[in-house]
Amino acid sequence: FAEMLELPQPKYVAAAAPVEQALAPTAEQQRVTRWLAKRYRIAGSASKMLVGAAYESANAVKLDPLLILAVMAIESRFNPFAESSVGAQGLMQVMSRIHHDKFNDHGGLNAALNPVANIQVGARILKDMIRHTGSLEGGLKMYVGAGNMETDGGYAGKVMAEHARLQAVAAGKR
Repeated sequence: FAEMLELPQPKYVAAAAPVEQALAPTAEQQRVTRWLAKRYRIAGSASKMLVGAAYESANAVKLDPLLILAVMAIESRFNPFAESSVGAQGLMQVMSRIHHDKFNDHGGLNAALNPVANIQVGARILKDMIRHTGSLEGGLKMYVGAGNMETDGGYAGKVMAEHARLQAVAAGKR
């Protein structure tokens, strides 16, 4: 799927590992990939690429990859071409006109709909917001644009519930 879109290929493990291992997802990633493909009705190859990109991005910004996947599930239901009425784009529903500078390393604003770039930028933004507020719930509230509002309309609760489901799947629980 990534090759078809001419996207950078994810690196799953350290470069020192043999090539066969470098592309092999862990058992946890395989369980999550299968579950997401079934739950959200996406192609297995697309699910594998998205899970791999989420794990790679999470590793880069020191976040839980399952949290990134939970945000993608709630924000776009894994539709890489989703766009909201206020201009949020892609899997992580990044406000590209606000965060345009974060797409510079990915080729500019046109990369907002590139699934890998969108995940990388969204993960960075989420990490910054969690750090800024000092809590996961506060970071999620800020991520959805409700940072200065009394309520986030249940957004953080939805993400946390999906995160809990993904944690159970990753652990091999039904």
